[in-house]
Amino acid sequence: MFNRVSEQVNKVKNLTLKPSRFNVISQSSNYVKLYNSFTGKIVKFNGGYKESLLNTLRDKEIHYRERERLVDFLADEKFLINSDINEYRRQLLKR
Repeated sequence: MFNRVSEQVNKVKNLTLKPSRFNVISQSSNYVKLYNSFTGKIVKFNGGYKESLLNTLRDKEIHYRERERLVDFLADEKFLINSDINEYRRQLLKR
């Protein structure tokens, strides 16, 4: 999941991402659950990833950085999307 071939990395090196508008965050003192109502995916982050996750999702513009596992994972799972995507329009077209 976190290993990219060089062709994939070269495609996303200059990519700017943003958090999906369909992300819902639920947190407790020990963990954060992240749900995306568009994709239906749910993930749970414990311990050390909690603050890093919240800080990443607060950013309006996230630049893809090679070997950053959290950003890589969130982009793969569609919690972070290309900043050029209009999710509202995509949702309307899905109907």
